[in-house]
Amino acid sequence: MQGEQAAEIPYFQAHAAAEKEAVAEAYGDGNHAGVAEIKAMSPNYPPAQLLYAFAIENVLTGLIVVNTPGLIEERRLNDELTPRTTSSNSPKRRSSRYGLAAI
Repeated sequence: MQGEQAAEIPYFQAHAAAEKEAVAEAYGDGNHAGVAEIKAMSPNYPPAQLLYAFAIENVLTGLIVVNTPGLIEERRLNDELTPRTTSSNSPKRRSSRYGLAAI
């Protein structure tokens, strides 16, 4: 993350310049909006991306539960919603029975 902190200041400076350019374009052409490119590398935050993935997973699980309320038991989730492994060397897998089609 130390390397990403070095990219923050140039990125935010480029963002401010692009914002001014977009506003000038919007007012200059009489449009409601302007577009400008941010001319800098954006910082990359892997821990934040992991949290985004968990949040998306929770939203999708919630949508599946809303559409299939029987998956919630009194004290725990149904096995269809919990991770499981097929062998000690394989990665965790989720059941495909309630995939995106359930949403």
